[in-house]
Amino acid sequence: MIHGLGFSTYFKMLSSGFSSKIFPLLEFALGIECAQAIIVLSVLILAFITQNFFQVSKRDWVLVVSALVIGIILPILRDNFNAI
Repeated sequence: MIHGLGFSTYFKMLSSGFSSKIFPLLEFALGIECAQAIIVLSVLILAFITQNFFQVSKRDWVLVVSALVIGIILPILRDNFNAI
C-alpha cells in the first residue's frame, strides 16, 4: 500500500534528471522495503520486550496495537474519502 500511495508523484520527481529509469526505480523500491523491514523489526522487538519483561499477555498486546493502528488509519481514510 505504501508503494502505491507515493510512488507515481515521487518517481516522476526523482527520475526527471535521469535518462535511465531503472536505477531510480531500484533505489526507491529498496528504500521502501528497508524502511518497512525496520518498522516490522522494531514492532517485533517491542512486542518481545512487552510480553516477556512486562508480562503483558499476547491478547492485550494485540488489542492495544490494533487500537493504535485503527486510531491512526481512520482519520487518513476519512480525509481521503472526503477528497473524492
